[in-house]
Amino acid sequence: MKRNDKLSRKARYGILAAIMAGAFSIMPAAQAMPTGGASGTATITQSGSQMDIASSVASNLLTWQDFSIAKDETVNFAGDNSYLNVVLGANRS
Repeated sequence: MKRNDKLSRKARYGILAAIMAGAFSIMPAAQAMPTGGASGTATITQSGSQMDIASSVASNLLTWQDFSIAKDETVNFAGDNSYLNVVLGANRS
């Protein structure tokens, strides 16, 4: 019986280790470029690693699902207008 207890303990530790490793492997990776952008006044266009946001209105509200920008990407806000960006998603930006 002692041998089975040792085996059972090893099996439990192995299962626990696998669960912990799996939990870290399913963490969401940071996405590049803002996603889910919406505005009633501004236009959002993207070409490759560049995103341009423009409006003819002085004050603009934009909502995003995620607002992450990778190293070689750019987001340009055109003109002297103001843009309030609200991120609604759960990921860190």
